Amino acid sequence: MNILDTILKIRSNPFIFFELEIEFQKNEEIIRELLKSSGSFIKFLDPKIKEDINYAKIAAASEGISVQYLDDKFRNNKEIMKLAVQNNGTALMFASKTLQDDKNIVELAVVNFGTAIRYASEKFKDDLDIAKKAVINHPPAFNYISLRLKNDKEIIKIAIKEYSKNFENIADNLKNNINFVSELVNINPYIYEYAPNELKSNFEIAKFAISKAGYLIKFSPEPIKENFEIAKLAVSNYPPSIRFLNEKFIANLTLRKIALNNNFDI
Repeated sequence: MNILDTILKIRSNPFIFFELEIEFQKNEEIIRELLKSSGSFIKFLDPKIKEDINYAKIAAASEGISVQYLDDKFRNNKEIMKLAVQNNGTALMFASKTLQDDKNIVELAVVNFGTAIRYASEKFKDDLDIAKKAVINHPPAFNYISLRLKNDKEIIKIAIKEYSKNFENIADNLKNNINFVSELVNINPYIYEYAPNELKSNFEIAKFAISKAGYLIKFSPEPIKENFEIAKLAVSNYPPSIRFLNEKFIANLTLRKIALNNNFDI
């Protein structure tokens, strides 16, 4: 079997590398092809290969988290870490403290995978621009930004737009601010599930949220569940929500008719 045939076989099944004769396992072209298929294979190769910057570049670009298997000197090599975080933002966890505090590296990491901000220095967890990019890319990244930015209304609006559970992590003074919560419900009605009971009891907030997502009545305080107007909105939007109502409403002919007309058999 010649070099070209071996390379073609590695492209279809890189694991055959470990069945090759030693002379083929030492061939530079074959090693490059192996690392292009998956950089993490470098874990099993000769230590000298892990110290070679050219192989390190191929591994990092192919599979960012493979930098954990490279010689430690590469954790502080900006060129290598740039390739790694562009492929997989999580590779930031293996960068040196210096590069975790490098704006260019951190920015590339969070643009690839927002939650990589958890591995950035504290300075960048408190950087508005970096935090916004992280949360836009992956809303759960909101969990890892600074406390100061968790109180920033602009970031909060971004954070809850696609991921309502982030509401749980905003400051209590904002969670209980009726005007701000009303704004957030308009952006994403599903935050109603996580709102304080006092605000869940607010007729206007409850009415709007439940009109957009009827099942949310499941999380409503009893006075809201017992409001016929809101119960009707819930069942109209999501017929199975009739199951979350009291017995009087479950037996109500108007509500039952709405549910049945929407193909929900009570």
